[in-house]
Amino acid sequence: REALLQLDCRRLRHMFKRLEEVQTLPLPQRVALQLHRLLRQFGRTVEPGQLPAGAQRIELTLTQGDLAALLCASRQRINGSLRQMQSLGILGASHGRIEVLQAQRLADVAQGRVVLDPQRD
Repeated sequence: REALLQLDCRRLRHMFKRLEEVQTLPLPQRVALQLHRLLRQFGRTVEPGQLPAGAQRIELTLTQGDLAALLCASRQRINGSLRQMQSLGILGASHGRIEVLQAQRLADVAQGRVVLDPQRD
């Protein structure tokens, strides 16, 4: 019984944290935060020579529409945020997969240490 209560409490904390993010963080930061989480869970190092050293690919089929649904945003705005990160060399994309070229810069955007222009998305 106590284990179920702890699980419910964890789920509630998780839900409230996500709700707070949706309400308070700018979209580019929310996109970076979600990609950073996905990178930790589904990231695989890319073979040398294909991309810059240390680049990782998120091995998960994820459309812009899927990201939009996860982040309560439109697909068009998600596209703008992804393009902005691509233009800065943080992300790359090939064959429907997201490539993280600079994981530390992605983490910096996710944590708000680097701020992207929300008007450009």
